[in-house]
Amino acid sequence: MAFEDVLAEVGDFGWYQKRLCYFFQFPVSLVMAWISMPTYFMLATPDHWCYVPQLSNFSLEIQKKLIRPPKANNPNRLDSCRMYDIDYNIFLNNSASVLFFNKSSENITTKACDNGWTFDPSDYESTAVTELNLYCDRSIWISNIFTCHSIGMVVGTWLYGRHKAFYLTVLTSLISCSSPILFRSLYLVALFRFMNGLVLPSIFHLPYLILKFLFQNLLLVTEIVGPSKRAFIMGIDGGLWALGISILPLVVYLSRNWVNLNIINFIVTAMIFLGWRLLPESPRWLLAEGRHSELYKTLANIARVNGRKEPANLKAKVNELIKEHAESGEKNVSSWDFFTKPGLRKNFLLITFSIVAEDSAYYGLALNFENLEGNTFLNFFMLAVVEIPSSILTWYIIETRLGRRWSNSILLTFGGVLLCIPIMLSSQHGTAITVLSIFAKFVTNTALLITYQQAAELYPTSLRNQGIGINVAAGCIVTLMLPYLSHLGRDNVLIPLTTIGVACVLSGVASTFLPETLNQNLPQEVYEAQQFGKGQKFFSLATKPSKSKVNVLLDT
Repeated sequence: MAFEDVLAEVGDFGWYQKRLCYFFQFPVSLVMAWISMPTYFMLATPDHWCYVPQLSNFSLEIQKKLIRPPKANNPNRLDSCRMYDIDYNIFLNNSASVLFFNKSSENITTKACDNGWTFDPSDYESTAVTELNLYCDRSIWISNIFTCHSIGMVVGTWLYGRHKAFYLTVLTSLISCSSPILFRSLYLVALFRFMNGLVLPSIFHLPYLILKFLFQNLLLVTEIVGPSKRAFIMGIDGGLWALGISILPLVVYLSRNWVNLNIINFIVTAMIFLGWRLLPESPRWLLAEGRHSELYKTLANIARVNGRKEPANLKAKVNELIKEHAESGEKNVSSWDFFTKPGLRKNFLLITFSIVAEDSAYYGLALNFENLEGNTFLNFFMLAVVEIPSSILTWYIIETRLGRRWSNSILLTFGGVLLCIPIMLSSQHGTAITVLSIFAKFVTNTALLITYQQAAELYPTSLRNQGIGINVAAGCIVTLMLPYLSHLGRDNVLIPLTTIGVACVLSGVASTFLPETLNQNLPQEVYEAQQFGKGQKFFSLATKPSKSKVNVLLDT
């Protein structure tokens, strides 16, 4: 007897499941980016230049022209941390000096700011950078705080729990939101960003882990929803995340400063916390733990809410499920099998390499939005909104003859090439570099979604959850270096773009050695995963589906 058989009897997409989706899962998916991504804007650096009292009554544009020299290593950008070394009292009273400045400003020596800074208020009234003086010589602290946030995410990937654990993490997130509201300390901000990163994986994944079928396809297949609705739930979740992250720049622009942004963050997190009654205990977790009575009560409640009679002999069926699970041997498998079984190890390492490269592109381009030419809010919006068509393209292209393998390889390699093209352009082509970065985000995000589908289909059922968990952790680990790569991009945007591009190209080529999974019988046991794909030719397309496999993606 399978869990899905019992689930079908109590209702696999009735009011119980719809209530969870419409009033909890979908709203959480929409605002999740508002919880996980505001750090990018809290640590944004507004345009700034040296403060010169004698020019304080002039317009901002005139101040920029008279104070800011071009950067030594990028003449197309103005320096924020140095000023012309001239006596402005004499300069303003001497028309000949002004004329000389207009003609020969490039020959005037420069010096470090000696009287503070002026910040352009067009985009932000204040951020953590302006409040905590994290600019010029202290700008490395922006990368340090981002890294604290990433370290928290790395640790948090191993802290998944269940129902009560979810709300403990939400409470921790609430506390982390209060740092700029109550404190103005650099070290406390770094600590609270670490706490925020620590709980983000749990907040993001736990509702899924409770709604998702843990032993089949983490993040893709719902646990208490029937197979016919799993793709629907997955598609809505992905679309709402993309919509939420696209709206975030508008939320930030309207909030105007980092304190208001954290208040919004606090309110959103509090609303999730107040929805605790809607989120049930995971039936799969109860099954795995052998909790007979609690599993019976949960399934009986699902039947009641769905307007169905309790199935006959439900208690006996629950006991049989738990007995079969205990005898299945799933507890005897180990994550070490990914490293000790040669065939499984090869696929695992190639998937990990792909996810590391794709996560580098996803988060690296997001961190780099301030370094690109153009309005920062529009840059972030464009980098975010491309995830909507990316999701649509994913579920179309993986069902073509290109399958998972060639779709992923071609897109990831192409995305890497797009990121390497700017190195052949001069720094004057800033708009072209921005457009290439946005298009590369679209392509690499599609590849990322395909890779997760590949992982779910290549890993054996008993190790699927652990394997994808390790992949996620590896992706988080690589994000530790991305803030420093973005820091180098302040002076030369080509450094992060080219580094990420090369990684994507190498990973794209390597992913061609993964086996094709489209329309194949997927591995259930470790020994099957060891042998999977060995008979496939390298230069081959996905097989055409038989009538019995037309809906293989939904049924596996």
